[in-house]
Amino acid sequence: MKRIVIIGLLVLSVCGPVAECNAMSPVTRYLKNRWNDFLDLFIVEVGMPQRHLAWGAHLRLTDMLQVGQIHFQGVKAGLDGRALIVVNEEKDQRSIPLYESYTEIDQTLRWSRPDQTQWLGRPIIRNGRYEWNDGRDMPWSVGLEIMFPPCFGGLELGLAFCQLGDFAFGLLNLDPWNDDIKPMQPTPEELILTAPVPQATVPGSRSSLE
Repeated sequence: MKRIVIIGLLVLSVCGPVAECNAMSPVTRYLKNRWNDFLDLFIVEVGMPQRHLAWGAHLRLTDMLQVGQIHFQGVKAGLDGRALIVVNEEKDQRSIPLYESYTEIDQTLRWSRPDQTQWLGRPIIRNGRYEWNDGRDMPWSVGLEIMFPPCFGGLELGLAFCQLGDFAFGLLNLDPWNDDIKPMQPTPEELILTAPVPQATVPGSRSSLE
């Protein structure tokens, strides 16, 4: 299982999420933003438990319709939107349809690509107790998580329908979620350094000799 996860992470690290390069052409930036918007639709994570602490199943059909119970303590790795992550996770999740749903979770980031500052518009690392959602702030989403006892780990799969609009409008170069890579604006210092020197101040120029 761990070997499969490592191979998958290596593949995704090569052709997975993109959030760098200010010095790219507008066409390249457009294509990379559309790829990131597409990745934001999905959650694909593998759980590797510690001390056999993993069991349960949980089904999610939007925030208001969830059922199941999950307990997990170990390492999670995979794709959470555009972020490829490895985290330490402790989670208790319990849902009864139309009655109650909560997620108590504690995550510590071990590795990610892209960098945490470039996740843009999506909470990835979650800590605390969340009522009626899992802390990802994706109310219109579906998902299934299964953990096989006693020590086999499990899989979490999800689809964020609330990101479909951002993906569709992105094809028109619009950005409702404000999570596109944008060209960096030059700082005032950079503008001063790159500003043309007035010709009259250059020694030996015609204007300075007159």
